[in-house]
Amino acid sequence: MQNRLIERFRWPPGIEEKVLIKHALLREEVEESFFQPEARTRKTGDRRILLSRTYAGQYIMVVFTFADRVVTIISARAMTDSEKQRFRRK
Repeated sequence: MQNRLIERFRWPPGIEEKVLIKHALLREEVEESFFQPEARTRKTGDRRILLSRTYAGQYIMVVFTFADRVVTIISARAMTDSEKQRFRRK
């Protein structure tokens, strides 16, 4: 997925609040992570996983779907230490 194909982000009801309360990530941080040069995605079933960083440098993982140029956020959280190590190696 190329980030220039993204037309907009969709946050289903309750997801933005869950990500903020449970994982201390703001909507802006999650969305901006899609536009980082080192951002990587992989597909798993009908969902995709983004590994990236926020502009402030926090490593995050985002679970989402992508259809009709719309990214639907399912969840987002900070990467674990082992995820960070793998991300930095590639």
